[in-house]
Amino acid sequence: MTIATGIVTPDGTFNLALNPDQINGGELSVTLEDAAGNDSAATTIIPQDFQAPQPATNLAVDDSGTVVSGRGEPGAFITVTTAAGVVIGESMVNPDGTFNVTVDPAQTNGGLLSVVLTDAADNASDPASVLAPNPDAPDAPTGVAIDAGGVVVTGNGQANATVRVYDDHGNTVGEGTVNPDGTFSVTLEPIQTDGGELRVTIADANGTSQPFVLIAPDLIVPEAPTNVSVNEAGTVVTGRGEAGTTVTITNAAGIVIGTGEVGATGNFAVTLSPAQVDGEALSVSLSDAGSNQSPSVSLTSPDLTLPTAPADLVVSTDGTLLTGRGEPGARITAKMPMAW
Repeated sequence: MTIATGIVTPDGTFNLALNPDQINGGELSVTLEDAAGNDSAATTIIPQDFQAPQPATNLAVDDSGTVVSGRGEPGAFITVTTAAGVVIGESMVNPDGTFNVTVDPAQTNGGLLSVVLTDAADNASDPASVLAPNPDAPDAPTGVAIDAGGVVVTGNGQANATVRVYDDHGNTVGEGTVNPDGTFSVTLEPIQTDGGELRVTIADANGTSQPFVLIAPDLIVPEAPTNVSVNEAGTVVTGRGEAGTTVTITNAAGIVIGTGEVGATGNFAVTLSPAQVDGEALSVSLSDAGSNQSPSVSLTSPDLTLPTAPADLVVSTDGTLLTGRGEPGARITAKMPMAW
């Protein structure tokens, strides 16, 4: 994907504005082209990574208090600490974005644990929190469900205990009290319609239960992809979009010619099959796990296909007019031998 072009100044220097900004440590390739169209060899540079990982999500502690699990930026270093700031576990996020960190000593007192992700450039995420199990706390809620609009969470739990609902970043989005019959209904604010993970806990004077985990409905349509381009060979389409969404590329006939996934940093590169080399209109869209589809973005493939030879040629009887058939939009040139 081309992110900048410009002209070298007479003193041999250049300054280019990059779009999008390059702050996540990705490799850039820079070439020069002279007036005759000759390209230089490429020089590569890796910009400094200033972008901190997003906070860990989907955090949980097993019943024994010995393993913290969750999701985060692949390759990031994980640090788990107690409320007192004592480090009790360290590990790395797996390539698929999941992690399991063994903590020592085991945490079974219902205490608050903090999880921080640090990338290779030492950028640290904001801390995310999770509660250790507590044997004296109420049992986890059961039968928990969320309505189709993402407005109300219902379920069952210990009578008269406090119900809290947290989003996947640990923010409280709903709170209420379990009814005397053991049922509860909690209105969420804001409503949860992004397909994110929610955690529901029950708390009393003895502590807080382990969470019941459920998924909010996904009603949010991804934004259209941006910075979309196709390479000169017509084999790869690149661009940016919502991380984790599926990229679908179709030709003018609506036939799918490439699919892929937007990476964690928001970039995608999708191989086209077959290659698109005839100047055809292409359409690129994104869809999320909830089957919500973004608006499409259009682009034109490179035209590397030679026109077929002109046909049905006829010269008028007075020699002033040439008629025939050929590729629409192609430029026509008629020549005569120099020695004619």
